[in-house]
Amino acid sequence: MARTEYETPQHRIAGIGAMLLAVAALVMLIVSSAVGVSGTTTAVTVGVLLSGSMLAGATARTMTRPAVVLGVDGTDVYLGDEQSGIVSRPLGSVVSASLGTASTTTTVGAGAVRADPHDLLIRGMRWADIVFATPEPEGWRIAVAVGDPAAEAVLDVLRAAAPRRRKATAEPSPPSEPPGPPADGTRGGPAAGTTENTTIDDGAGPMAEAGSEDASRRLWEEATRRHDDVLGRYGWYELDPAMLLTYPAVIDVTLTHVQDFLVALEDANALRTDAYPGDRARADAYRQAVTTLRRTWTACEAEGRRLGAGYLDDPDRDSLRTALKLYRHAEGGSTSEEQAAYIGRVRDIVGGLVDRGAIHPTTGALEQLETVSRRMIESPRER
Repeated sequence: MARTEYETPQHRIAGIGAMLLAVAALVMLIVSSAVGVSGTTTAVTVGVLLSGSMLAGATARTMTRPAVVLGVDGTDVYLGDEQSGIVSRPLGSVVSASLGTASTTTTVGAGAVRADPHDLLIRGMRWADIVFATPEPEGWRIAVAVGDPAAEAVLDVLRAAAPRRRKATAEPSPPSEPPGPPADGTRGGPAAGTTENTTIDDGAGPMAEAGSEDASRRLWEEATRRHDDVLGRYGWYELDPAMLLTYPAVIDVTLTHVQDFLVALEDANALRTDAYPGDRARADAYRQAVTTLRRTWTACEAEGRRLGAGYLDDPDRDSLRTALKLYRHAEGGSTSEEQAAYIGRVRDIVGGLVDRGAIHPTTGALEQLETVSRRMIESPRER
């Protein structure tokens, strides 16, 4: 899943305000010196202007930025704007995928105008140009950050899917004849000197079928890798309290998309074994569970980031913003006493929201907040 963030009008206003206040402070310093204003008055006025500039700049940096999203799993492509919604298209319907030039305009966010609803462009960013074969060709242009490993991985999958589809359409394979019984009466299998036809699940199509025990083992190993990848991405939201405060909708267990993911996670965890199970049916069931897990996680993360904290009432949303600022202050605190004061307020805010039933984070996220809080308080810091 690749996210390309963009500025909202609020970000731009805060940034421009910070710049204007800094310029005003400089002008005030020059003018005061020229007209003979007292040093105390000059210092106070310039200090206020510079403080306002720093506050506006900090506000611009801490405000959550929305993003356009481009992602893939084993069967679908997900794309859209987090503010207006994410849609999916079958991966098998990709006709072409290429990388366009840098855009000269922005067509996402409040007030943006775009002629095509499928144009999700950000000024100065290149875009992925993707065409799907729906009843009529459907083209999308979506901003991507060149150099982002996630974006490059998604584009590689899309590019790989398009040639396979064209080849399959242009040159259909003749139906294969079922093999006859072997002359020596043994069980049928690949003839000597031939390679067994085994399809490996590369994440760009339906679930692969293992034609041998060795192929089943390789597919099982790939499924464990993908399982670990989902666990790592999900763990980011549980293990970083800042993500809980910024995107509570990704781990709020009362939301449908989170419930679907947690059910899929439980199913995949139940079927996972430390080593290849030696049972092809169990290995296939595990791989199918991981396919479902990846699909539900993609939907959970996309919907959760789209909602952010926006599904909460205004006072609760403001409380989370305050908690995030306090947490950032705690991270940068110079003494353990200062950190304890900030992190204590964060715990009080989150605890109050949980007690009132405003948010319902996973147990792991709450335990991690407690662990981080304790570590900040107990670890001495010196100026």
